[in-house]
Amino acid sequence: MFYIRVILGLVFAGSGLSKLVGLKLVIAEFEKWGYSSQFRLLVGVYELIGAALLLVPATAIIGLWWFVPLMLGAMYTHLKTPGDRPRIVLPVVVLAALFLLLLNRQA
Repeated sequence: MFYIRVILGLVFAGSGLSKLVGLKLVIAEFEKWGYSSQFRLLVGVYELIGAALLLVPATAIIGLWWFVPLMLGAMYTHLKTPGDRPRIVLPVVVLAALFLLLLNRQA
């Protein structure tokens, strides 16, 4: 379970950085979803904080819970955006991994 937590932490760190540096693809997605640049930056900071929480063993449980609302928001975004519904799979899988880790309490 340790490896799943570390992989999630690294993935979220990369995702957060991509939002903060303003990759064109990320900017285009947030615009398509109807979200502002400020919201993109907020999500990027949120992901980096959560990644740090996940990667530090003493705060890993907090980090797992930290990402639950983010994944629910991602699911909502993909459901409300025409053509994006198939993309709901990734946040569902990540949410399942988060709950698996929480249930095992071996973060």
